[in-house]
Amino acid sequence: MNSNAITWRQQLHDYTTQHAPLERPMPDGHMLHSLHNWQRRISGGSMLEFLEWAASPEAHERYPVLDTSPVSDRIFVFVSDIPGLVAFKELVDKQSQSAIGLLKHQWKSFLADTSLEHDDELQHHYEMWSIWHREVDPQWDLEDKPYDQLWVHEEGFAIAHEAGRGSKNLWNWNGQRMQLVKQDISKWVY
Repeated sequence: MNSNAITWRQQLHDYTTQHAPLERPMPDGHMLHSLHNWQRRISGGSMLEFLEWAASPEAHERYPVLDTSPVSDRIFVFVSDIPGLVAFKELVDKQSQSAIGLLKHQWKSFLADTSLEHDDELQHHYEMWSIWHREVDPQWDLEDKPYDQLWVHEEGFAIAHEAGRGSKNLWNWNGQRMQLVKQDISKWVY
C-alpha cells in the first residue's frame, strides 16, 4: 500500500468521523430485520464477488490501467446503506488500513467539501457501491403480475479513472425472502 493512499484514507476517515458521524452504532447482523438481513447477504455477496474479480487476470485484461495502478496499492472504499455496511463489518478486518466502509450520505458529504482531496482520478482508491431503495422507474418493462414489495439494488464500481460499471437489479420482497425479478434492468459500462 502506498503511503499517499494511507494518508488519503486517514483524511477520509477523520472527515467522516468529525463531520458525518453515524447517528447510532452499527448493528450486528443478527439484529437486522429479515428484509435487511437479505439485503446484507446480497450486498455482501456482491462485494466479495467484486473484490475477487478486481484482483483477477480478467479485470486486468478489461482494464489495462490496473497493470500500472493495481488495486493492492490503493484503498478500497465501500459505499452502502446499513445492511451493506453490516456485511462490510462482517467481511473486512476491522484493523485494515486498506479498506473503509461508508454510508452514502458520509461519502456525499466528503465529496461536497471542496477543501478536501477527493482523488477524482482514483490514484489512491477504488470504490464499490451497493445501495437499496424503492425508486422503481415506471418506464421499466416489467412482467404484468402482482408484486409484493419491489426493491432496487443499485450497485457498481469505479476501479480506475474512466473504468467501471453500474447496474440496477430489481428484487421482490414477499415478507420472508428476496427474489430477483430482473437483473441489470438498467446498466452502464465504461
